[in-house]
Amino acid sequence: MAVRDTREWLKNDWQRPEKYLKQIVDREKAEKQIQFYLQNFGMYRPSQYSQEKIDQFLDEKYWEYVSLFERKYKAKWKGKSVPIYIFPYQSQVNGMGGVTFSDKLFLFLPLGLSKQKLEALFVHEYHHSVRLKNLNKENGRFYSFRFHHHGRISGKCCGRILRDQIRCRVVP
Repeated sequence: MAVRDTREWLKNDWQRPEKYLKQIVDREKAEKQIQFYLQNFGMYRPSQYSQEKIDQFLDEKYWEYVSLFERKYKAKWKGKSVPIYIFPYQSQVNGMGGVTFSDKLFLFLPLGLSKQKLEALFVHEYHHSVRLKNLNKENGRFYSFRFHHHGRISGKCCGRILRDQIRCRVVP
């Protein structure tokens, strides 16, 4: 299964993300550096959460929905299976984020995110994974593409490939 069950990590170590991040990242970077890097893309900061809010986050159906989306779009786009990690977003409401590497994908989600918005974020990030696999572009190369959601063009992504990762900004 591509969706990793991060719930156990969040139950036990939500105040110390560096403890579980070292199990995810296989590069020789300090866990704190990785934590700060992911926080730039929206990963939660422990100081902004409480045990109660983490428990509410754990009650969400995000893992189940993302598993469904992953199977659907993997088959549709002939994509690869990459580990998907789900964590809370920096703000408990209003906003969401994600980052895609060639070998893993992170989703940062607020409380109460609708299934439709979750699918839109997943489509955006998973599409990067498929593009990294199929484009074979060099690091530092810029690209632009339009992405579709439910048959409609939902935006244009302009970005750059940097060290097996896509950084982009979405332009509606």
